[in-house]
Amino acid sequence: HHVLGAFTAPGLLGLAVTLTLTGAVFGGMDVVVLAYAEDYGVKALGGALVGFFAAGSLVGGLLYGLVPVDGQIARRMTVWTFAMFALLAPVLWVPNIPVLAVNGFVAGLAIAPTLITAMTLCPRLVPTSQLNEGMTIVVTGLLIGVGVGSAAAGQVIESYGAHRAFLVPVAAAALAFVLALLSRSRLVAAERRALGAPVP
Repeated sequence: HHVLGAFTAPGLLGLAVTLTLTGAVFGGMDVVVLAYAEDYGVKALGGALVGFFAAGSLVGGLLYGLVPVDGQIARRMTVWTFAMFALLAPVLWVPNIPVLAVNGFVAGLAIAPTLITAMTLCPRLVPTSQLNEGMTIVVTGLLIGVGVGSAAAGQVIESYGAHRAFLVPVAAAALAFVLALLSRSRLVAAERRALGAPVP
């Protein structure tokens, strides 16, 4: 193999960075939601509020599981990263805890479909002999994003307060969409080659 291994697979690095930004959404939301609950004097409800975000992801994943995975799926990355950003953006204006809970659930609906699409696409971008490498790269990207998102959100909370710190996960979601949009043609072409379809 090439010395860089699966890193040289067309489209894989872009997919990994997109997942890094998606991980920053997770890490940022976890930290900000807990700080927001503390600011409102309901620190004990912080875990439950994060749970609404996770519950939305659960429901989104179950519903997405009903959608057939026939043919190409690379274009879905653009769709779901945009949905992740659009559903998350209203947290910038949440006025209270109940609204945050509802918004968190709605925002979570796009999370699992984004991850499922990425994890289904990854094996299509790398040779079978490099599948472990490919999956390791994208999952590592996701985990790095969680750490970076948590750290960035913590810094913003300390400097500007919890409410403004929602900018961190929202900005990460926006960047994930922009990156997915910019790398869309490359991902589509790479998936076409992997599936043996003609590349226009």
